[in-house]
Amino acid sequence: MANFARSLRLSGLKLFEVERDGNCFFRAIATGLGEHQGCHASYRERVGAHMEAHPDDYTPFLTFREGDEEDDADFEQYLSRMRRDGEWAGQPELLAA
Repeated sequence: MANFARSLRLSGLKLFEVERDGNCFFRAIATGLGEHQGCHASYRERVGAHMEAHPDDYTPFLTFREGDEEDDADFEQYLSRMRRDGEWAGQPELLAA
């Protein structure tokens, strides 16, 4: 880890620790944009709103009940869960961010 941190410093970058509470992806976004990690909820909501506005961009990356076609209710349930504090982000959220 020390070598990695040194390499970052030589490149003009800095390593930040984020709290590991399920909000780490959104905390990292806030930190990367120069804001306090406590702003994570607003980034979670922005990502959720973007996904809700563009469901066709994200449903191909989601797995619903095996053998079932996804429907609007499944996607709404996914978004509801994803918007909860402490819920881990996945590939769809990475793409949306």
